[in-house]
Amino acid sequence: MLQGKLHSQEFERLVGFVCMVFGMEELHANMAKDSLHFVGRPVSNRGEGSPDVDNGMFTNTQSPSTKQVRSVAARVNADSYFLESNNNVPIYDAQNAPDFNLSRDLPRLPKALPAWQGEIPYGSFVMVGYTVAVYKSNAGRWTVSCNIQWAIVIGTPVDDE
Repeated sequence: MLQGKLHSQEFERLVGFVCMVFGMEELHANMAKDSLHFVGRPVSNRGEGSPDVDNGMFTNTQSPSTKQVRSVAARVNADSYFLESNNNVPIYDAQNAPDFNLSRDLPRLPKALPAWQGEIPYGSFVMVGYTVAVYKSNAGRWTVSCNIQWAIVIGTPVDDE
């Protein structure tokens, strides 16, 4: 799972866009402490449906940076809409890739960028590729799910040492 804190204006645009696309006035989301969770599909024996999620899609958020992520890069099937929870999230390093062009390189990320090694430092600037789905939770609430596909580290904080 990757937790991301969206800038306040970006968050409000995302809320408006997702509600408009799915034709909903109100949606719940998987959030904690103003962090939006980008997740893989849960693997469990609980049957269909998902656990209840926090009510927080329409709260104001501050603009801190992306939180830490633990993962190893791996190739993603471009036709999948989600990763299983036990899949590795592909994380790529674009810090030293001045010729990286998202339009040209997106279909071939594993060849265009090296894999990120280790944890992503707190405060890093990360681009997250994800799909958005809406489902009815076990509690009967329409809920947004942001299903992570990949992440690209664009910048990390400068060490003051």
